[in-house]
Amino acid sequence: MHGHRTNGAMVLMALGLLSLQAASGEPAPPAGAMPTWTLAFSPEDIVIGPRLKAIRTRHRWSQGEVAVRKSAIPIPAPGCRMDYLILTIPSYYPEHPNQPSPAERRAAEDALLAMTERGSGRFTAHIEGPFWRQGPTGPELTACNLFFSLPLSFRLDDAPAPR
Repeated sequence: MHGHRTNGAMVLMALGLLSLQAASGEPAPPAGAMPTWTLAFSPEDIVIGPRLKAIRTRHRWSQGEVAVRKSAIPIPAPGCRMDYLILTIPSYYPEHPNQPSPAERRAAEDALLAMTERGSGRFTAHIEGPFWRQGPTGPELTACNLFFSLPLSFRLDDAPAPR
C-alpha cells in the first residue's frame, strides 16, 4: 500500500487507538514478533538531511536516517541517552520480499525534507521497534532505533500533527 492512498479517517482512528494503548499499557506482541506503531510527526519533531550534522551525538548519521525527538514518540526508550531516536528507512536488499524500491525510499525522504523545509504538515508512517522488551506499561525500546515497517507506507498531509 502506498502512503498517498491511505484512508485519512483510518489513520486518525489508528492514531487514536495508539494514544489509548499508550495510556493504558499495551500487551506484548506474540513471541517472535516485534511491536509496531502508526506515528505522526510534525516538522519540529524531526531532523533530516544536512541538518543532522548540527546534532551533537556520538551517532554518525547516514543516508536514510531521520532524527526524531524522543518527546515526539509515545514509546519509552529508557536505554537511549540521546534526545533523539534514530528512525531508519530500510536499506535496499534484493532478497527481501517487501523491500521498498530505491524510488519509494527516495519518496519518503523527499516528503520528510519537504515538510521540514516548509515548516508545516504532518508525516504519518508505520514504524517498528526491533530492539525492545516488555516494560511495566507495555513495549519499551532497549536502543535508540526505530525502523519504517515494510512494506513502506507513509502519508504526508498539510495539516499540523496532533499534540
